[in-house]
Amino acid sequence: MSIQCFERKGNPRWFLAAIFIVALSISARATTCIALKKFKVRQVCGRVQTGLGDVIPNAAIQVTKKGRPDTAVRMQTDGGGNFTFRRFDEGEYEIQVETYGFRSVSQEFELRRPMKEGRQCDRPILVTMQLAGGCSSVAKAQTKTIDSVNNAQTH
Repeated sequence: MSIQCFERKGNPRWFLAAIFIVALSISARATTCIALKKFKVRQVCGRVQTGLGDVIPNAAIQVTKKGRPDTAVRMQTDGGGNFTFRRFDEGEYEIQVETYGFRSVSQEFELRRPMKEGRQCDRPILVTMQLAGGCSSVAKAQTKTIDSVNNAQTH
């Protein structure tokens, strides 16, 4: 078995090649998250939770009308991880959710035929936050109400 040694001899290409290979291997380990398909809702309300179903209180939520950054409205989830935005016009929006220790997430959605204020949260938006290394997601819940989301997780 022979061991070969490479001399530098004034040519830094070997060094640049080594840096490139190290950088490539590091970037290959990065997590790339892809947004889910845009969904349609009648209310901007829902819950923020972990992948295990634990609620996340005080998560920062921002809703912005598409193409209109001046329309951004912010709030935090309540103690049960719930949120409800009121008085949005029909149109396309983006929801962004951030909380300490979790990967932030954003998702486009369409608000169609907004429901009247004061109605119970029907077909909630479910935000599932993953730890910083994972991919968080936003989707329309398959259950009818927030209470149904609670019951589905405890059974």
